[in-house]
Amino acid sequence: MSSAIIALALVPMWIIALLRLPGIRRSPRHFLIAVALTSGCLNATFAPQPAVHSWLIQISGLPGLPFAAEMATGIIALSAVHGWLLMGWAADRRESMTVLWRTWAVAGALIAITSTLALTQHLNSAFTYHAVGHHHASPGQMITLAVYEGYLLFVFVSATIFFTLLARTSASRLTKTGLYLMAIGNFGGARSAYTLLYLVPDALPGIPSWPWPWSADLAAVINYPGYALGFIGLALPALALPLHWHRARRDLRLISPLWRDLRTAYPSVIRIHERLPTGALLIAAVTEIHDALGLLAAWPQSTALLAEARSAVEAADLPEDRLEAAAYAAWIAAALAQKPDLSSEHSTWTYGQTAQDDIPGGISWIAAIAREYSAGPLPLTSNATAS
Repeated sequence: MSSAIIALALVPMWIIALLRLPGIRRSPRHFLIAVALTSGCLNATFAPQPAVHSWLIQISGLPGLPFAAEMATGIIALSAVHGWLLMGWAADRRESMTVLWRTWAVAGALIAITSTLALTQHLNSAFTYHAVGHHHASPGQMITLAVYEGYLLFVFVSATIFFTLLARTSASRLTKTGLYLMAIGNFGGARSAYTLLYLVPDALPGIPSWPWPWSADLAAVINYPGYALGFIGLALPALALPLHWHRARRDLRLISPLWRDLRTAYPSVIRIHERLPTGALLIAAVTEIHDALGLLAAWPQSTALLAEARSAVEAADLPEDRLEAAAYAAWIAAALAQKPDLSSEHSTWTYGQTAQDDIPGGISWIAAIAREYSAGPLPLTSNATAS
């Protein structure tokens, strides 16, 4: 049963790791993600393989080599995750590199100590590590195991807090779901807490054991479903990227007619940015449309024209959620038809002056106006239009 659980967890972990690695950009944080994925998969695959452990012992003559190898891959994975978390709070690139250096310095020290203990035959076989609650190993291995499990528990707790806080502020549903999955997946840290509780009575036989023993099978597999959840959670934000790109392309196509008409009327305000990436081009287009609408709003006849547009859409009996966007579309069309001279207003204008701080909200608002504008704005025929 335990072998089936481990296999079911390892398959999606390796698939996600292999699919995720090519898309990782060359930045310190993305490098850490790559290291965490690969070393985490290696550790999770290597740990439950007694045949591999026996083979390593046979060819090396070092009983502690499997334990040291497992610890090394685990420490690398933990250090990568810990460094990724710390770099999330770093203020600038220099601080990020300092955090990265300190993280790997700690990891290197732990790996060096474990390797030295293995080479000097102060470590026993890794099998004692799996029999949680029954650690009868050398003092060096017990101390090393305590440090490793303590570090593991610390990273799990820190990651749970960090992912939960980050999920609460995320605007993307996929990213939010992925972060919550990564936080939930850290329940595997319970195995580390359990191991630490039993290390004391295991190392000091005179101290009674804790009264809540787990089976060795449960202790060996409890963290694997958590690892799988964490990997799945890490993959979800990557799935959000093509969705964001698709939405940006859709919104850009939607606002293009409005953007083109404003660019034709006011080329000094609307600039073309054809070489920008899709997402940046969308933000530039929305910012420039905001600028043009801000200039139109400063036009003396604008107030009366917008009031008439609101009256016209109310008389047209449009749905309530379309009223304001339809009014602005009618106002823009009527204003552009009169070709007002905005040179005086433009002389005191700065780029992005009216752009909203809420970028997704600003895009949604301009897209709603552009949708009404493309569908054919309501004509205005009052005196305000004729003036």
